[in-house]
Amino acid sequence: MPLKPGMSFLNIGSGTGYFSCLVAEVVGECGVNDGLELWPENVAHAQERCLSLGKHHIEFNVGNVYQLDVNLGMRYDRIYAGMESTAGRGLLLDFHAVAYCTLQNIHANPEYLDNVASNDRECCDQLCSTVQCNATHAVPTEKKDKVGASPEECCEPKCSQHACFGSWATDESKLDKAGQSDEQCCTPSCAAFVCDKSEGFQYVAERHDKAQPVENPKDFCCQKTCGFYKDRCEENHGVDTMDKVKMATAATDANFKDKCCEPKCSSVTCEAKHHHDPTYLDYLISKVPVGSSCCIPTCAAYSCSKGWTSNPAVANFVSAGLTDEECCLPTCALHKCGKGWFNSTNQGKLMKVSKSDAKCCEPSCKESKEFQCRAGFAQRPSAETTPATGHDTCC
Repeated sequence: MPLKPGMSFLNIGSGTGYFSCLVAEVVGECGVNDGLELWPENVAHAQERCLSLGKHHIEFNVGNVYQLDVNLGMRYDRIYAGMESTAGRGLLLDFHAVAYCTLQNIHANPEYLDNVASNDRECCDQLCSTVQCNATHAVPTEKKDKVGASPEECCEPKCSQHACFGSWATDESKLDKAGQSDEQCCTPSCAAFVCDKSEGFQYVAERHDKAQPVENPKDFCCQKTCGFYKDRCEENHGVDTMDKVKMATAATDANFKDKCCEPKCSSVTCEAKHHHDPTYLDYLISKVPVGSSCCIPTCAAYSCSKGWTSNPAVANFVSAGLTDEECCLPTCALHKCGKGWFNSTNQGKLMKVSKSDAKCCEPSCKESKEFQCRAGFAQRPSAETTPATGHDTCC
C-alpha cells in the first residue's frame, strides 16, 4: 500500500490509533488521515495518545463499516481494513471509496449511532475549526479539533490584543494567532539577552525592547566597547582599563584605534643620551606620574662632580636618580694620602683615576726612591715628614 505526502487515508478498525499515527509520518499534515473504530473507548484512547504526540490532524470516529454510505462521502486514495470478517473484506473490495464525517467540519458522536439519518448535521458534532470568530479573536490550534459551535466555546483573543512587556517583544508572525500570554504571543527581546561586560560588550540602548533575531542575536542586541579592544591595539599602544568611561565607550573594528587606544612610553623615541625608564616602559603616556617621564638621561648625559671623571663603561646606564658613584670614577683629587705621603699639586696627576698613594701623592724622603742618600750621607731624622724635593733636603 504505497503512500505519499498529501494523500487521503482511511483506517477501518483503527483500534488504538497506532497504525494511523505511523501513516501520519508519511501523508503529513496536508493529507487526510481518518480512522473508524467500533468501540468508543478505543477512539478516546487513540485521540489522547495521538494528541500527546502532537498529531492533531488525525481524526478518529466511532462507527461501523456497514453503516458507511459510499455515495455521499469523500473518496480516499488509500483504505486499510484490518478486519477478519470475510463479508467486511468483500464489502470493501467493492468500494472505490468510503465516506464518513470529515475532519475539517464535524466529529462523530457515539450518542448519534442509532439515529436514522445519513448526513453530518444529524450524525455528527460541529468542530471549532468551522466557527467564525470576530476580527480580534481566533480559534487556538488546540481547540480546532474540539467539539464546539459558538464563538464563546471556541474563540479566544488574538495576540494582537496582548501587550508584551519587560524582556518580551511583539512577534509580528503571531499577531493573528490566539493567545493571551507572553509565551504564546511574544518573542524574547534584547533585554533578555546577556551582553557580557567581561568580554567587552554592552547593550544597544535603542534596541533594548526589540525582538532578538534568530541568528546572531549578539550582533544585533549588543555593541562592542573599548573593553573588547583592550588587547587588540597596535604594538606599543593600549586601553586605559582603569577609566570606566573609556571602557564603556562604544567602538567598532573601523574606529577603535582612534577611540580606544593610547600610546605607551615604549612608543616614544628618546633623545640622545636618554633611554626609556624601565619603571614606566609599559605605562600609557597619560598615566606617567607628574614629575616623571617616559625617558630619563643615561650616564652619558650625567655631569660628574669635581674630583670625578666620566666612566665610559656605564655610558648607557639608566637610573631614576643618577649619582657620581653610578656614572663616574674617582680621581686622585679625591684620594687621601697615607703616612709618609703628601698631596700633590700636579694637575696631571690629580686627574688620574686611582686610589693608590704611589700614583696620586708625592712621597716623603722616607718613601722616595728617587732621592737615595749618597755614600757618607744618611737620612735626616725628619725624613718621614719631609717632602722629597732633593738630596740635600732628605740627607
